[in-house]
Amino acid sequence: MSEGGDGFWAAAVLIHVPKERIDEAMDAIKRNLKAQAVGFIAMKEGEGEKLETKDYLDNTQYLFSYWQRDEFRDVLAKHGMISRYESYIPMSERTKWLTYIVQVQT
Repeated sequence: MSEGGDGFWAAAVLIHVPKERIDEAMDAIKRNLKAQAVGFIAMKEGEGEKLETKDYLDNTQYLFSYWQRDEFRDVLAKHGMISRYESYIPMSERTKWLTYIVQVQT
């Protein structure tokens, strides 16, 4: 691993990455971190992917990828990250957050 950062913050960022490309995104994050670096990730709970139109943003469409807790935990493990703390935050009927504080394994 190259000399990288001590940590990262990915709150509501990876939710816009298609599931078929999550490995690319996780590799890019890890490539820029030191061993034992710590990070925060917030993902939306649910299943599959969906294009959603945001009326308040000129009807722009955004991709949302939804994850189950164990499903995303498997992604973390695949990329050498261990979950140190997890929480579930139901904001509304539509929006339920899965949050992770993770650590890069050596």
